[in-house]
Amino acid sequence: MKTRASSPHTRSKLSLAIAAALYGAAAMHGSAALGAPVGASDALEEITVTARKRSENLQDVPQSIDVFTSKDLENLQISRFEDYAMKSPSISFISTGPATQMFFMRGVSDGSNPNVVNTSSTGFFLDDMSMSFYGTIPDLHQYDISQIEVLNGPQGTLFGAGSMSGAIRLTTAKPDPNAFSAGVDVDVGKVKAGGVNHVYEGFVNIPLVDGKTAIRLSVYATHDGGFIDDLLTSRQ
Repeated sequence: MKTRASSPHTRSKLSLAIAAALYGAAAMHGSAALGAPVGASDALEEITVTARKRSENLQDVPQSIDVFTSKDLENLQISRFEDYAMKSPSISFISTGPATQMFFMRGVSDGSNPNVVNTSSTGFFLDDMSMSFYGTIPDLHQYDISQIEVLNGPQGTLFGAGSMSGAIRLTTAKPDPNAFSAGVDVDVGKVKAGGVNHVYEGFVNIPLVDGKTAIRLSVYATHDGGFIDDLLTSRQ
């Protein structure tokens, strides 16, 4: 039996035909993928900030801002200053007990310490109310907060001389005049060989004049169980 080998020219034509077919299939698949609509889960959520005293898209603000949205606050379980300060690379802070927290931004310090306070170099604002003029900041239980903005760099133009190295703004959830809403959160835990911790939180939004005026109230109660062994009561 005789066999006839194909010539190099024939093999070249066959290879080109296969390559063209594969390229056409890939091109059609790519066109279909490009033409497919972007799903809601793939779309980026627009983040609105008020760093310049007006609502703007974060991408349109020409300054360094770290933003924790309401979804971030829930997912990261942020309820106090330390929770988001540890996640902001520009913030360092010290604390020697209740009402003695101080924070610094980008390493800028005015020489203050928790015992001898001075005019603050960083601003801390609840909505538009300054709470850090003398350096220390209050121990706020942060519930019903819609957003936290960490504004890096000098903010003296809009937030005063006490914000020369940066500022933190906490924005509370605003009343909604269009609908009634309410919610309750409960957190219970126990320290091993210690006491029981419990936190009760709740809010209510009540429209007073439909579409025009509303009132929003939030309350909380928290208890931290002890965890220090009292050796004097257990000595033999």
